[in-house]
Amino acid sequence: MKNLICKLGLFFIFFDNMYLPFDIGFDFKLIYIFMLLFIVYATSIIGRVNIKKEDLQILTFVLFFLMINLFVNISGIVLFMKQFIGISIAFIYSFLFIAVYKFDFKKIIEDYILVIKIAIIGGLLQFIFAKLGKHYLVDFSVLGFDLGNNEYKKYPFRVHSWFQEPSFLVYAITPILLIVITRFFGLHRKVSFFISVLTIFVVFLSMSSIGFISILLSVGLFLISKYSFVKKPIFLVSISIAVIIVSLFVYNLPKVKTRVDDTINILTSDQITTEQIDDLNFSSYALFSNFKVAMASFKEDPIFGCGLGNYELRYDELIDEVLPPNKFIKYKIWLNRGEANSFFFRFLTETGLIGILFYFWFLYHYRIRFPKNYQDNKELILLWCFNNGLFILFILRLLRNGHYIHLGIEFMWIMYYLTSLQYKIKRREYQEKLSINT
Repeated sequence: MKNLICKLGLFFIFFDNMYLPFDIGFDFKLIYIFMLLFIVYATSIIGRVNIKKEDLQILTFVLFFLMINLFVNISGIVLFMKQFIGISIAFIYSFLFIAVYKFDFKKIIEDYILVIKIAIIGGLLQFIFAKLGKHYLVDFSVLGFDLGNNEYKKYPFRVHSWFQEPSFLVYAITPILLIVITRFFGLHRKVSFFISVLTIFVVFLSMSSIGFISILLSVGLFLISKYSFVKKPIFLVSISIAVIIVSLFVYNLPKVKTRVDDTINILTSDQITTEQIDDLNFSSYALFSNFKVAMASFKEDPIFGCGLGNYELRYDELIDEVLPPNKFIKYKIWLNRGEANSFFFRFLTETGLIGILFYFWFLYHYRIRFPKNYQDNKELILLWCFNNGLFILFILRLLRNGHYIHLGIEFMWIMYYLTSLQYKIKRREYQEKLSINT
């Protein structure tokens, strides 16, 4: 029973686009009900959980900083509390969820892979039936999922399984991409060769620029971590050529090329005109408009930011100042007004230099370095793969998607932190074992 509830817990992390099938006056996500019920369940079966000194230090710093952040932006207390309560519940749920697993990270990762396998199958079925003109057979919206613009129904049939859009499917897959890629190099057998091929195939079928970046970052990080390019210059040249070829292929995909060209042109223009803004595609406008708002807001509150959750207020105040009159403002097309289009823009705006620097420190400090001297230890390899897969996910989220409570980001942060600590313990145990045997 407990094993089933744990698996459901993982599934519900990725069900945050599932809503009640009837109207109650506002959008109510079913994951809220599950989280609250799970918290009650978990607290009833979990005994004492030891809190480490390092845990308390980080928690104390975060809470102390947020108190200052609130104090200097007290006028935005309502939005602050809305985000603080939501994030806190998500953190409590995620920690208790991991505790119910008894901090068995191998089991958590195995179940995570199971969830992704099901998502991949859903995506493949979407593509096949859409090509056959029978997309209604895989319309997950009948189950209560919001499928956004239903990209899988129209050419070029971009898959996104039950997720709201293709990039969200990619975000879910990214933590296991290194597990998939290292399978091709024979480092482990945690997933089959067939599943590894299907996973990469589905990422390509998503036709998401985030997906292509995710694959390139995963391959690049693995190769740089494992191999010495200085000692193997031919290998370095070969990989560089391959990366260039793949990048050119991705760039020449129509949607990707349009977005890249529009974004580069608008960012490098000396004088921004109304005509330039009006000609932008939605993706480029969302990036550029939020970039301008974030930079202007940062100049006003560079140290502590404008307050947690207050980005949308700052957007409303500044959007008319940072952009010339355009059709998007005229028709109130406020793209990513609530979450800034990226974690970097949102952190920088809401928490200032202190917040963004702390986040960079967190990502750097708890990233596991490749276990070059312990490649025969599959447990260390697995922890490295998942931890660094999360590292790549966080890089992608810094580039795009600034939601604080979305696709289990709190769960991902906790797993990143705990797998780093677990790796140190397991590596020390393995070193002691080797020293005894020798």
